[in-house]
Amino acid sequence: MVIAELYKQLQQYKTVMELNNGCTENVIQLFQQQNNIRLPRPLIELLMCFDGGELFVPGTIIFGIGESNKVDLKTANSKKKRSVFKIPNNYLIFAKVNYGDLLCINLNEEHEVIQWDHELDEEFCKWESLEEWLEDSINNYE
Repeated sequence: MVIAELYKQLQQYKTVMELNNGCTENVIQLFQQQNNIRLPRPLIELLMCFDGGELFVPGTIIFGIGESNKVDLKTANSKKKRSVFKIPNNYLIFAKVNYGDLLCINLNEEHEVIQWDHELDEEFCKWESLEEWLEDSINNYE
């Protein structure tokens, strides 16, 4: 399933979501230029649907790139925040689960999603893609 279709599914539960408006591709390109990063296409598609917010409150907080986010992608991946964990450099932190674990997307070709255990400081589980993680999150809520 693609991100846009999964976003439509999420809309069925908008009463238990706090999602920001999506951002434009121009805003995303500017963010990538300013931060010298290339975001994976699935994450770009997600940010265009919604620029951060909270899924299934109280649930997973997705970090966006806009000013309306309490914590954004840049802050979540700052040296200060990352220095607390042994998260590999090729993992981009894009979300935080309500009990503290972090969700990362592998910036290498695979773009798998990794749940990072914040207490043990190690990989807890993984999904093959952002789409698979989001679909799993929806299914778990249902």
